[in-house]
Amino acid sequence: MAPEYAKAAKTLADSPAKLAKVDATVHNDLAKKFEIKGFPTLKFFKNGKHSDYNGGRTEGEIVAWLNKRTGPAAVTVNNEADLLKLQEAHSVFVLGAFSSVDSAAAKAFLAAASNDESHSYAITSDGAVLAKLGVSGDAVVVLKSFDDCALILPSLLIPPRMKFLLLLWLIPLLLFRSLVKSLPRRSSVPR
Repeated sequence: MAPEYAKAAKTLADSPAKLAKVDATVHNDLAKKFEIKGFPTLKFFKNGKHSDYNGGRTEGEIVAWLNKRTGPAAVTVNNEADLLKLQEAHSVFVLGAFSSVDSAAAKAFLAAASNDESHSYAITSDGAVLAKLGVSGDAVVVLKSFDDCALILPSLLIPPRMKFLLLLWLIPLLLFRSLVKSLPRRSSVPR
């Protein structure tokens, strides 16, 4: 994990979030204070409080987890170019599409997004983005980079049921994607 951690630290060099390394075998007092029992152990500190790191072990997973914990719950999509960038950066993400980002439904969406560290979230009220997605009215849209299908959930499914529904839909989808990626590729279509 050390090489991935070092890469993540380098990626976050200009970020307000920082990664630090402490040798708990040398600093026994810190190891006892924070109940370090195994190595490596990652801890997250924010506003004087600490919690255990429960993310992945690659650079990308560490950076995404930290950005999620320190940044906004959802990235704002202001136009179609922002949407395209997100689609290129994430294989799957959840977009809250609302007539107003200040609405009660949008606030409920953001609250749910802030409590979910497993998925990437975005929010928009841009008319061109809503039209491109074919969304009318408030909705939650699951977008994927590996096909053109999108799951559109009406806003009435926003918390407390949103996370449950997303998990029901995303887990089989991601398992299917892994299966398809593992199949041998053919250079031409069989006749």
